Amino acid sequence: MKITLIGSGNVATVLGRLILQSKHSIVQVISRNKIHAKTLAVELHADYADFTELANPDSDLILIAVSDSGIENLFSNFIQNDKLVLHTAGSVSKEVLGRYSKNYGVLYPLQSLRKEVKIIPPIPFLVDGSSPEVAAIIENFARTLSPVVSRAGDEERLKIHAAAVIVSNFTNYLYAIAEEFCINEKVDFNLLKPLI
Repeated sequence: MKITLIGSGNVATVLGRLILQSKHSIVQVISRNKIHAKTLAVELHADYADFTELANPDSDLILIAVSDSGIENLFSNFIQNDKLVLHTAGSVSKEVLGRYSKNYGVLYPLQSLRKEVKIIPPIPFLVDGSSPEVAAIIENFARTLSPVVSRAGDEERLKIHAAAVIVSNFTNYLYAIAEEFCINEKVDFNLLKPLI
């Protein structure tokens, strides 16, 4: 598939790398900040643009990988001709994309992604689409990126997202508290790493 990637942060960067590894192509990176778009585009061998420009008309898929709060209001000039458009958010309904295209959905990576990490961890994907046919296309695409793909509607995806926040963020917060405790008590936190 030829993909226009909207965003240049952690999720966009990691998914862009994964998409290339999976033998798809990124034809364009679009970001609010044109310098950030260019930096990622160079890495992904793509063209770049900022939010004032149009998406590449040759794209098969427009993948929106921006903050959850940024999904709703920015993209009317990027989507043309009912292209397949996806967002990557766990807590945002797929329906926010309905005003941009009749072919829309979600490709939610159930993983904490950081662009500084050089080895991409295994990523389970939750997918959903505006119709059964669109959902099948998204699922097939996701299976090129990961062997772990499940369909999840908005309500189920939100519940899994909440559980993921508890599992990941709360656990990491507990580790941070333990590290602070060790520093204050002058004991070596590194001794806990095998246990962690």
